[in-house]
Amino acid sequence: MSIHDAVPVEAWEKSLVKNKKPSGDIRDQRKEGSPKTNMFDIVGENRSKSIPLAVHSTKRVAAKRRSFVCSWEQYEKLKHFVVRSPHDGKTAWCKFCCKTLNGSKYNMIVHSQRESHRENVKIDGSQMPLNPLFESTYQRRQAVSLCELRFVAWFAAEDIPFNKADSLTPFLKASVPDSSILRQVKLKRTKVKGVIHDLMAPQERQTLADLLTRAHYSLIVDETTDKSSAKALVMVAKYKLHATLLVKEEFLGLVEVTDASSEGQKK
Repeated sequence: MSIHDAVPVEAWEKSLVKNKKPSGDIRDQRKEGSPKTNMFDIVGENRSKSIPLAVHSTKRVAAKRRSFVCSWEQYEKLKHFVVRSPHDGKTAWCKFCCKTLNGSKYNMIVHSQRESHRENVKIDGSQMPLNPLFESTYQRRQAVSLCELRFVAWFAAEDIPFNKADSLTPFLKASVPDSSILRQVKLKRTKVKGVIHDLMAPQERQTLADLLTRAHYSLIVDETTDKSSAKALVMVAKYKLHATLLVKEEFLGLVEVTDASSEGQKK
């Protein structure tokens, strides 16, 4: 066969369609009124069809909220601003921006690089920290209160009249002018009486009662009279300490009585 015997492709396609016999299958039968098509047109149409590409959404996906990890506080890039949330205690919290941080460690690093976060860090650094100021004020008040309690305990232990406190504190302030604690002490007879009766006495009585439940003791009872002729019943507890084997006597209480007779004391 030579090149002169070759048949053009268009003529070969037409002859192929013309000589094709129907197979009897309903799929090979052309519907009435439908345009004539050949197999090569169908192949060309199929080749021209392209597979649709996947469409990606442009919406921003919110970061998943994660539980707080303790190692974040030790990580070099996070430990300066990441703390446990003060609201729920389960999530991360930016102490400069005062907001909850969601997502992973990478999201938190991205947050630290934002301009708003850097501005908040600068503002926080320019402010004077208040914690040292509050701590020093609190410690000074604690020292003043402790000094007043020691004075009151000294009044009670030495059986000093409460009215002596009116002249004692001015004398000490004048004698020690360079003491900042003594300068703030405010102690008069009314305060001394209130602290002893309302604060120290109930606490000491409860401590002694708890001690007597664990030790052998005896109770000494006697009748006494004050300056106003008011009669009272005095109770003194005598007990032994197991640790040191020492015997101690301590005042337990004072009960006012209206009838000092034996029958009245029984009531």
